[in-house]
Formats: sequence, structure tokens, C-alpha cells
Amino acid sequence: MPQIYFTRKSQNRTETYFAEMPRRENNLSPTALNRLDYCAIVTTWRRFLIGKGKMVQLLLAESLIPEKGGEIIDNIANNIIEELIDLGLLVLTKLDYGWAEFKDWNKIIVPDPFRILCLVEVDEVEFFAKAANLPVRAIIEHDRKHIPLPPDFGTLQIRSLFLITNNGSDSQGLSRAYMATICKLQYLLVLHFRGIIKRLSEEVGDLVHLRYLCCDWSYLDELPQTLGNLQNLQTLDIILSRQLKELPLQVLNYQQLRHLMISKTRDNIGVRVPSGIGTFKYLRVSEDHSTELFPAITKMENLISLSLQAEEYFPDSFLPDLGSFSPPPSIQDLRLYGRLFEMPVWLTSMENLTMLFLGYSDLLENQARTLQFLPKLKLLFMRNAYKVRCIGKEFCEASGFPKLEFLEISEDLLVEWTDIVNGAFPSLRRLAFTYCWNLRFLPEGLQNIFTLEELVLLRAHRDLGRRLLGEENYKIKHISKVHIW
Repeated sequence: MPQIYFTRKSQNRTETYFAEMPRRENNLSPTALNRLDYCAIVTTWRRFLIGKGKMVQLLLAESLIPEKGGEIIDNIANNIIEELIDLGLLVLTKLDYGWAEFKDWNKIIVPDPFRILCLVEVDEVEFFAKAANLPVRAIIEHDRKHIPLPPDFGTLQIRSLFLITNNGSDSQGLSRAYMATICKLQYLLVLHFRGIIKRLSEEVGDLVHLRYLCCDWSYLDELPQTLGNLQNLQTLDIILSRQLKELPLQVLNYQQLRHLMISKTRDNIGVRVPSGIGTFKYLRVSEDHSTELFPAITKMENLISLSLQAEEYFPDSFLPDLGSFSPPPSIQDLRLYGRLFEMPVWLTSMENLTMLFLGYSDLLENQARTLQFLPKLKLLFMRNAYKVRCIGKEFCEASGFPKLEFLEISEDLLVEWTDIVNGAFPSLRRLAFTYCWNLRFLPEGLQNIFTLEELVLLRAHRDLGRRLLGEENYKIKHISKVHIW
């Protein structure tokens, strides 16, 4: 059954409410249509880019993903989204950059023909009559700096609430009365703020069924201790709350937490996490508690994404010694920001790794060449990580990087890549050189990588562009998209 909805507008805000029509008695399990309905709802929020990662979190919070024994439920959800994309029911829009399709901030949309089938507009009276005992999702957008009185939810059973406020620094944020109204929504599973929130009230701990809490672009400098009451929380996303300096001890109560997103503060200081942080999916760690966290990370059997960053993310800042660290084999996404004392011996044995980001790693030539043996690696970002003037054919032997689809190299010392042997990079689709100011020569053998669809040269030496348009055009003429900036 489709979702019915109505829109209520005033001078200061637009409110849209959606209700899921009753299912047939013999249709108790989530279906692709139910998931598509929900995607149609959340993608009506056109000021917000919802990528695959965020959609996975939302579908999990709404119990729209079935569990399968022995499989990580995040992977199940991601595969379902991929299937909907393959069927044309969802579209992953691309930004204007050659490498953008690999970034999670690409936007998922439901094409209009399917959106029309999923959403049926009714008037407010009819909606309240039909939605009296149905789960309701709401999107509320404020278009002025001063937030008016809280909305009147009446008796609606709000399950998901997406609230957009003004991002300006002079915004007053939400009033206590507004926040108190939200905290009375006892059926709430998803709560997503986007915009200025200067304070989360203690009453947020009353939302005991909440599974997803996100505060985008907030001015929060602390979180209430009552957050510890949210025993069902799966996602806590405060990655853009840049004034927050410490997580409260009560987050240790989150036995169901799967996604914890935090970031540096405005003054470039890491957010301190409490002792005994437990089994989370995403972590930012600093050196002063790495000896405590590393053993905990090792025990996280379902960990699939890990980001480690030096205390001060600058070219001369070292990561903690990773020699004795042994991450779980389930990791698929690994990001290392900071210099390495040496290449971790465990890195090349990570058989499930599909994405690797290295920033300021200061790798030597013989260390970098070992990366080609990662069997499932699809995306490799090397940002000032490979301090060489010349890359040779040893970087990738025949059949090296067997699954790699995207390679980005950013290195201001790099002058030349001499050769690529036949059979190297058998799956490469996109190659990007960004801010390689001194790069003058692309490798001989590039013309033999017939899978290559796109080449990006951003801020390379001007001689390289002239050469590729002239005597060395044979190296790139088989590539359908070439961007030189």
C-alpha cells in the first residue's frame, strides 16, 4: 500500500506528514516496496544529501531490513539498496567530479514515476482520520532564523522526525518548549536535526525507543547524561557538532549501538571518549587512549569501518605505533590519517578490505608496492602518503590490484610514473591525480588498461596537459572521459 501524506505551510515553516497504510494480515515481513516507500519519504527532503550509508542507518532504525544468520546486517541493507538501484527504483545521482560516485555524499533519489506510486496526497482532515493509529513520519523545515512555536502533532504517532532549522550563527536554535514537545513523542525511532541546536534537553532521555539520533551542524558543546537511557540506540551521528569535546560516560550503555560518528572540534582537538568504549562500528581515537582502545577494537567481530587519526593531523604528526595492533578481519573500510612508523604487517593480510585511505603516511616505495596484493580492494586514496618522485612498474605487477576500480594519488613530489606492465590493474575504471603539481609524465602502458573510463588531472604540471594533447595522446585516447584542470 502507498504512503498517504499532507503538507501544512505557514510563513515560517513547511510541515509534511506521511502515514504508512495498513498491510495485509499475511504480509508481515518487510518488502522491497516498504523500503522504497521509506526512501521516497526521506528523499523528499531536498536540502539534504542522503547517500547509501545514511540510508542504511535509517532503514535499520525502521526495522526494514531482515536479519540473516551469519551475515552483517549493514551488508544486507547495502546489498538491498544496490538491488533497488540496479532495478531502477532508486537512482544514485553523481556530482560533477570524476570520482564522485565513490563518495557517500552522493544523493539517492526515487525517480518521479515511482515516487508518484509510493506517495498519495490527501487533505489534512482525511489524513488525521486515516492515520489515527498508524506510524507517521514527519519532515519539518523552518525558513527563518527565529524558530516559532512548536508544531502541533496532535495524537499522531510520529516514528521518524526530520527537522531542518537555520544554519546561520545568529540563529536562536530551538526553544525549550519546542524541544519538550519533541521529547514527548514516545513512538519515535528516528530523530534527525539539521541546523542550529545549542542544547539537547534532559528530556531526550525519555525517547526510550529511539534508534537513530543525528545532529547536523549543531552548536552542541555537551550531551545530556540522560542519553544513557536510550538503550535501543543504533546510530549516534554528531560528526558535524564541532564544539563537542567529550562523550559522556553514559554512552557505554548503548548495547545496540552500531554507528558512532564523531569528529574533531573547531580547534582541531579530538573528541574524548570514555574508558571501555565497547563495540562500535566507527571510532576516532587519539594516542593518549589508544593502548586501551586497540585491544577493544581487536575484539569487535562485526567491525567493518575504522578511522585512525593522529592527534594533530599535520604532515609531521605520527599515528600511534600500529605494530602490535591487530584489527578484526571483518574490516572493509580503513582510513589512516598521519605518519606511520612503518607499514603495519597486518595491512596486506586484510582480505575483506575494499576501501583504503592513506593520508600523510610517508610510505617508502617498497612499502607501497605491497598494497597490490589486497584481494578485494576497490578504492585506494593516497593523499601525500607516498613520498617519491618516480613511480615504477613495481608499484603494480601483472594481475596486481585485481579488484581495484578507483585510484587517487595526491603527491606534490611526484614527477613521473614510468611504466605499467601488461595485465596490471585489470579492473581499474577511474584514475585521478590531484595536486600533483610537479607531475610531468604519465606511464607508458596506460594505453593498455582498456577498463579505464575516466582520468582526472587536477593541478598537475602544465607540461603534462600539453604533452597529452600532443605527442603522448595515444596514452589516453581510449579513455572516454578526461578532465584536466
